Amino acid sequence: IAAGGVTATTMKKLFAVSPKSHGRGSVTVAWHPQGSFLATCGKNRVVNVFNRQGEEHAEIALDGSGKCTGLEWDKDGEMLAVMQEKSPVIKLWDANQNSESSLDTGVKEELTLICWSAAGPQLAIGTAKGNLLIYNKRTLKKQSIAGKHAKTITSGAWSSDNKLVLASADRQVTISNADGDALAQTALKAEGSAIQIPARGGGGSVASVVSGGSTLLVFDVNQPTGGTELKFSPTYGKVTSYRWFGDGLVAVAFDSGYFVVRSAEVGASTEELFSKKLFAGAASLAVSAQTRRAAVCSGREIKIVDLDDEYREMEDESMLLDSEDGDLQHVTWTRDGQVLTVSSSSGAVLSFLACLPPLAIAHGASYMYLTSLMELSVCSALPDRKGDEPRRVRIGMEPTFAALGPAHAAVGMNNQVFFHSLEADDCPLAFEREYLGTVDQVILNADFVAVLSEGRVQVHTLREGDDGAQIFPGKDESADVTCMCMSRDFLVYGTARGTISYIFLQEFALINEYRHECGIAKLFPNDSATRLVFVDDTAAGFLYNPVVDLARPIPRFPPAAIRVMWDSADWGVLVVHDAKVLSVYVYSQHHVSDEGSGGVKPIGQTKLQPGLTPIMAYDGTVISQADNGAIVHVPLSTHDAILKVAAKGGAAGETLRKCFHQNLELLRFTRAWEVAKLLRDQELYLKLARAALLNLDVALAERAYREQGDACMVLTLSKLRAIEDANLLAGHIALTFEDYSRAQELFLVSTRPIAALEMRRDLLHWEQALKLAKTLAPEQVPYISCEFAQQLEFREEYERALQMYTAGLNAAEALASRFDARGGDSRLAHACAVGVAKMTLRMGDAGRGAQLALETGDAQCCRECADILDTVLKQPQDAARLYEEGDAPEKAVKIYIRTKNWVAAKPLMGRISAPKLLIEYAKAKEIDKAYEEAAAAYEKANDVDSVVRLLLSHLGKAQRAFAVVRESKSSQGALLVARHCVSAGDSRNAIEFFLLAKRAEDAFEAASTNDHMEVFTAALGADGSPSDYKKVAQYYEERGDPMRAGEFWFLFKDYAKALRLFLQCGERAVRQATEVVGRARSDTLTHQLIDFLMGETDGVPKDPNYIFKLYMALGNYTQAAKTAIIIARQEQEVGNYRVAHQILFDTHRELSSQRIRVPQELANSLMLLHSYVLVKPLSKSGDHMTAARLLCRVARSISRFPAHVVPILTSCVIECHRAGLRESAFEFATTLMRPEYREQLQEGFRRKIENIVRKPGDKTDAEEAETPSPFDSAARLPESELECPSTKNQIPYCVATGRHVVTSDMCLCPSCGFPASYAVFTQLIQTEGVCQMCMQQVQVKDIVKLEPAEAQAFCLRSVQRAEREPGRQ
Repeated sequence: IAAGGVTATTMKKLFAVSPKSHGRGSVTVAWHPQGSFLATCGKNRVVNVFNRQGEEHAEIALDGSGKCTGLEWDKDGEMLAVMQEKSPVIKLWDANQNSESSLDTGVKEELTLICWSAAGPQLAIGTAKGNLLIYNKRTLKKQSIAGKHAKTITSGAWSSDNKLVLASADRQVTISNADGDALAQTALKAEGSAIQIPARGGGGSVASVVSGGSTLLVFDVNQPTGGTELKFSPTYGKVTSYRWFGDGLVAVAFDSGYFVVRSAEVGASTEELFSKKLFAGAASLAVSAQTRRAAVCSGREIKIVDLDDEYREMEDESMLLDSEDGDLQHVTWTRDGQVLTVSSSSGAVLSFLACLPPLAIAHGASYMYLTSLMELSVCSALPDRKGDEPRRVRIGMEPTFAALGPAHAAVGMNNQVFFHSLEADDCPLAFEREYLGTVDQVILNADFVAVLSEGRVQVHTLREGDDGAQIFPGKDESADVTCMCMSRDFLVYGTARGTISYIFLQEFALINEYRHECGIAKLFPNDSATRLVFVDDTAAGFLYNPVVDLARPIPRFPPAAIRVMWDSADWGVLVVHDAKVLSVYVYSQHHVSDEGSGGVKPIGQTKLQPGLTPIMAYDGTVISQADNGAIVHVPLSTHDAILKVAAKGGAAGETLRKCFHQNLELLRFTRAWEVAKLLRDQELYLKLARAALLNLDVALAERAYREQGDACMVLTLSKLRAIEDANLLAGHIALTFEDYSRAQELFLVSTRPIAALEMRRDLLHWEQALKLAKTLAPEQVPYISCEFAQQLEFREEYERALQMYTAGLNAAEALASRFDARGGDSRLAHACAVGVAKMTLRMGDAGRGAQLALETGDAQCCRECADILDTVLKQPQDAARLYEEGDAPEKAVKIYIRTKNWVAAKPLMGRISAPKLLIEYAKAKEIDKAYEEAAAAYEKANDVDSVVRLLLSHLGKAQRAFAVVRESKSSQGALLVARHCVSAGDSRNAIEFFLLAKRAEDAFEAASTNDHMEVFTAALGADGSPSDYKKVAQYYEERGDPMRAGEFWFLFKDYAKALRLFLQCGERAVRQATEVVGRARSDTLTHQLIDFLMGETDGVPKDPNYIFKLYMALGNYTQAAKTAIIIARQEQEVGNYRVAHQILFDTHRELSSQRIRVPQELANSLMLLHSYVLVKPLSKSGDHMTAARLLCRVARSISRFPAHVVPILTSCVIECHRAGLRESAFEFATTLMRPEYREQLQEGFRRKIENIVRKPGDKTDAEEAETPSPFDSAARLPESELECPSTKNQIPYCVATGRHVVTSDMCLCPSCGFPASYAVFTQLIQTEGVCQMCMQQVQVKDIVKLEPAEAQAFCLRSVQRAEREPGRQ
């Protein structure tokens, strides 16, 4: 038994024909096309015809003395033609009549060829002189064609379109039609032989011929010229035989013993697919296209080569014959590949059984199949019994049918059936029985056997000698049973009349009969026959449920279906197969779309391997029998992932996902749930929940929705859990899926039909609800009538709506009389009354409709009725009146204005806000010269231009008009005001309003004419156009005002003119000139300004600050930094320390913002100046130690402070002495005692400093606290030191103390971003309020303490910026 492939059985000798039947010598053999007969002829010149079992069927003696040179069967197997050496007579044997006849060709030369047509009744006969004779077996006419070839015709073959291809010793190949007329001819390079035309399904026209014994020429029969030469290695020798197979493949045997397979297709690879030296000498070849095997023989040995995808020698199949049989000369297969026959030089003919005819049957989880012609095997499909040894049933004949039951097997042929017991180990024959007619079908169960013969079913027990058979149908009924099946309890048979009858076997009583519209062809029940698939005469498939006596068509049922198999492990799965495809269906017993009877749905297809005959389906696998008798397990594509997961005990995500979907398709919801839990995918839970619901599995659906997190569905399903009525439950589920028609059908056939009405009411399907209410709940008709009327009104079916409203109103009043005052029907009556009013108007009764609307007292009703009166009935006055009653003043005013009823409109205008109505009203008032009212209406409508026009033209309120235009910025209004100002001589206001009106030219003209250019420029601002700026610049230039002219040339972007004019103004315009150069980015203008600043123009150098500002404007930050250092040094030398500090700080911040390296000199200068600046606030706060340390830092660079050397040193000595820094105080006091400084000391400090020098006492400084470096926590240094001792990096300093920062207590100034000690900086801000670096106000709440990692990152960035080269110049 093979799984997924075909394994051939070992060949067994079927029969042998001894040399006595032929005489010693070579034997010619030919199998009948259908494998029914084997014809042989040997040296004794007797043609023997044997049947398939080797029994002699006929014997034909040849008349002449020559040996037999050819045996040929026609395409139908009706006629055998025998060609004999030295005889002009062709012996013909009729297989149907078992009679022989002779065909006298009438030729004198030797016959060399006989060849039957592959498509017609013609027999081609060739001669040694190249002549051709065509014989027609139907008309018995002979047609002679002389001179077809110049020499001996050596070979021939017929094409599928009845063309004859001949090869001759004259090296020519001819193509002729069925009458022998020449169609084409081509020349060969050598003598041709062994012409073959491969059989192709597409009706191909390829032919091949051996040329010169070693080359194979492949050509097109329709165009023989050219062709493709297949050359082989010289090592192979001469071609002895070859055969086509497959799709353009050819197998070739050589006299050297080589066997070769290669493609003969045009354009295919020349590479050999298989090549092997099988024998030492010449070999003969036969190929079975059915089994794709080649048999090659030489000497006494036969070897089998597998021509499937592997191309391998099947060593287990090789055979070595006895020496007495002689050397093998010829080998051939039956067309079905079941029998292999060889002939030998001794005159023996041997036939071997290569494969078996497909014969298999299944019952439950067991199946039986033919393992040899005289033996069957019974196997189990159950997984736990797959390793069991099959039970062997040995029989005495080759059966044509078989049956399998729980304890018996039946085989037989014709009218005889043999019953074997399966309960004993050797499966002995229990009994045999002959029936009166030919047996068409046998079926077994545990107790009975049913036999279908000649249109009737005979049922009897499985006991030997039981003659009490029951026959169905009875003798008085037609014998037209076409098919049958049987379960444990029932016999079911179908008839040509279209009936399906159920017989209860215990009583042999008819319990059910179903009538179909046409004849029944096949029946396929499940194990209990409670469900049945039948195929009718039109090849349509149906699923029949005998419980409800209902048959449903199976969708997409294969029209050429051969068999339907119910999966033995999964009762709801059906597999239908035809010759090519296995189609899988799933059956649902309860489904929302089927009224309790379930339905069948196709879920997939699997390609059926050619040569396989399905036997049964078990758990997604189809057990099939191959042509060679082997068993093949074919996994269905609908189960492949399930089978893979089961085999491996698990799988990857995608395979598990596919497994889930396959379980879902197969309705295996429990297994799908287990897979979904492994994947934990919400989408899978949703799919499972929906599928389970559709199949009424509410419990599982609820679990899936709970996992999916859909609380709404969980609550909904928890309410459905207790419903026992399947139709009611299915109706609620259909409603959940919005299938309302199906839900109504299910509700109506359930135990609670009122649910259909409730559903339609909830869905607002009033028409259907009204129909249902009349029969299910008449008391609800009034409510539904009103709601239905509202829907009809929406659909514009006004007449029907009026009827419904009226009916609803009458019914509501009737109901109201039965309720007390607190009854809720007053609302229903009111709604109906409103509807009656509206529909009365819709029907054209304006007066009555308006009156009914007013009587309702409903504002909304009045508005709707007014709209109908106005737009549909064209009754504006009535409509306006209803609009007023309906609190819609704007619509009423609109009608009053349209009808010019100003008196009625005026009281309502105060409630109007619609601009369009206000404007229409204002226009009307303007015509009536009520300008104040008109202006007020225009203003309320936001029509500024009209307001301005009235204020200027009619009301004389110019200033109010000015204010309106200034506020609204209306161009048109501004133009009106500007023209008014021109006419009034108010040029200043005219200029302003001309500009507001976008009339710059008029504004400029007014400004230049009245010398009010400053008004024009002020109003113009930054919104002017280049042309405006140019005109203003020219104006000022003409009037000799270079400063103003330069400003507007700058705005015009004529930078050269602007710079020239600014330079004419001298130093008062240097700022503007710098801005021009910075904007222009022109080297020429830059050098021109530099020359001016350096004094090259007028010999007067300008303030260096100007150069600094220029470099900053140009973005030349490097030069700007150098200039800043120079300027700061100059300021520092004259004692302007705060000014110098500000210059350096601004430069530092600008360079940092531009990501430019800050020069070390600038940074050091800023540090020194900032250290000095901090001394005062530190001393003031009482931190004398820090002040002393900073003064020491400054004093060590005292040369940078030449203007205040003595005061700084004096302060340093005093602070150091106060802070206990005795050594530093002594050091700097000694410096002050120098002659150049001593005289400059103030008298009050001189004596104290002299005492420090004269009586120093202990000359040691107080030890300074050490803190860790931000770059190396292991390196500690004094607080006032700014260089890391390990990395040599400059450490950022605190802007509040001047000490180096520490990462554990660091913040940044929110204004300038310089670092500081968080504790000290916060305290400083609380007392001073400003940062001492940027001198900007800072709020304590804005100060954020940095995390140590952030502080360290800041320090590292400062080092990187210091090391980085300048990015811009």
